[in-house]
Formats: sequence, structure tokens, C-alpha cells
Amino acid sequence: MGRLRLPRSPRVLQQKIIDYLNESGLNRNISKKAKHTWISRLTKDQPIILYAGQYDYECGISSYDDNAKKYHSPIFSSSYKAMLFLSELAKKNAWNLIYKSHPIFARYEQIDIPSNVIYVTEGGINEIIDMASVVITIFSTASYIALIRQKPVVMLGYAQLRGQGCTYEAFTKEIIESEIKNALNYGFTCEQKQAFIEHTARMNKYYLFDNKQPRDVYYGQPIEKAVEFIDKAIKGKAEF
Repeated sequence: MGRLRLPRSPRVLQQKIIDYLNESGLNRNISKKAKHTWISRLTKDQPIILYAGQYDYECGISSYDDNAKKYHSPIFSSSYKAMLFLSELAKKNAWNLIYKSHPIFARYEQIDIPSNVIYVTEGGINEIIDMASVVITIFSTASYIALIRQKPVVMLGYAQLRGQGCTYEAFTKEIIESEIKNALNYGFTCEQKQAFIEHTARMNKYYLFDNKQPRDVYYGQPIEKAVEFIDKAIKGKAEF
């Protein structure tokens, strides 16, 4: 059974929302401006791979058990271990590899970084994504920002984007390298773009709520709907 096709008008409206998010760079984690002195370490004319780490402790993989492997991260037990694996692929293929740690991790993370990895803790994620040829993550929401900015994304874990047709998926070590190469070769395809529009339209219609943050474009369900849902959930009457 194929994915739900939206009528033209909702698709056009959703594209306007995506365009607004792209142009505004709206982000819940506001980062301080950085000089990006690390740019000088990039090797010219080589692809730039951005690996975005997530906050492992809130993503269900800090205690890497069978449930974590089944429902969250089928390959890697931490952002760091995924970075180490990717560093070897980057060395083999002559790729630039940037590791953008999660903002909370970056405050206290003390790790050894391979010499061929550029470790970034500061700077706006939108700007860094714009530099990248491909964005990789286990399940950081940087994947959504990358898709909004029309960058190809390789997912290593199970997030809401799984099976939506928006990304390249690599859920075994054996295919990670080939999926990265596919992303480099084909980029963010027209099919992925349309799938992303449909996916985010469904998110807006059924799952997202407007937080009333002042902005030029509003989207998601009214906040009153969230209150109504919570009230029903407390009474055991919520519909999922």
C-alpha cells in the first residue's frame, strides 16, 4: 500500500511552512555565533559529511539493552561509537567528517577524537548543515533541519522518519558506506522531497501543536487541543 497522497492545496501550504523554516532558521536550541575556525581544516574538493550526535541519555540508548537495539539504535550504543565507525569510513574514502555533538553533551563530554574528525561544539546547526554534502545521525532532530534545508540524510537509527521515504536508511553496518555514497551521488531526490512534504503535513495535522511562539508563519494544531488531549489521557479516555 502506497503512502497517503495529499491534495494539492495542503501540499502547497506545507511547502510554504518548510520554506519559512528554511529561511528563518527557526530552532529550539539557539546557539551562540561562532567563528568556525575549524573550517580551515576542511580539505578542499572533498565531500563534507556532518554527523550529528543526539543526547543519548534521553534517547533510550544510554543503557544499551535489547529494547534499545530493537526500538532505537540497531547498531551503535552511543553517539561516540557511531562517530568512531564513521571516522574509519571517512579516512578510507577521503571524506571530511564533522562531528557536531549534542548541545547538552558538549558541556561536559570528554572524549578522544580521531585526528581526521573535526569536533564542533558551538555554532548554529543551520549554518553547519549548509556546509555539508550529507548529514548522518542515529536519530537527532538535526535530520529534520537537514531535510528542511534540502540536504540528503542518512539515518542509522529508528526515528519518526523511518520508512517515510524521506531519507537514506542504514540499519546494519554493512550498508552504511554504500548508503552514504548513494546520498552523495543522488542527493536529496525529488521523491524524497515530496515524501518529506507529505510526512510533515501529517505531523502538523495529527501530532504537532502550536506553542504560540511569535513568528511569521503558524502551524500545528491549536494549543487547546493539546490541553484537551492531556485531560482525556488523565481520565483514560485519550485516543492514540
